[in-house]
Amino acid sequence: VLEVHTIPFEDNTGRWLVAEFNIDVTERKRAERELRETKERLEYILGLTKANIDIIDGNYMIRYVDPVWRKIYGDPAGRKCHEYFMGQRGPCLACGIPRALQTRQITVTEEVLPRENNRLIEVHTIPFQNEAGEWLVAEFNLDITEKRRMEQEALKTQKVESLSLLAGGVAH
Repeated sequence: VLEVHTIPFEDNTGRWLVAEFNIDVTERKRAERELRETKERLEYILGLTKANIDIIDGNYMIRYVDPVWRKIYGDPAGRKCHEYFMGQRGPCLACGIPRALQTRQITVTEEVLPRENNRLIEVHTIPFQNEAGEWLVAEFNLDITEKRRMEQEALKTQKVESLSLLAGGVAH
């Protein structure tokens, strides 16, 4: 693939000429296509799995949210995470950001998303330094609503079975 650039100029005799430069952009176009396809696949997987990604600084300012959350919550520019996701004035009680930034260790917490029908997520808060040396956190959020429901159902079933065994043992 060639990119053609033309530049008109006047020579020292007063005639107008055109200089043409051809640049082979085949490799750049291939790399752009691969990057676009990778981004589309990642966004598709995040949407299917109800996993979300965000990047937040030490002042709780959002630096990035994935496209799925942008569709739900809107543009995050200039907003703090607790206000954007939870509609709160201050940080969430179980927020892992301060601990992750202080310890420089991955922190795992759980949050309920009221604006998403109380969807339960497991938040993996991962501290990292950007190229400017600033400490930020990347959060990888997994939907655990169904997992928690199944755990509660299993616990109820186990309790009923235990009570049945006790009742059966007392009756004999």
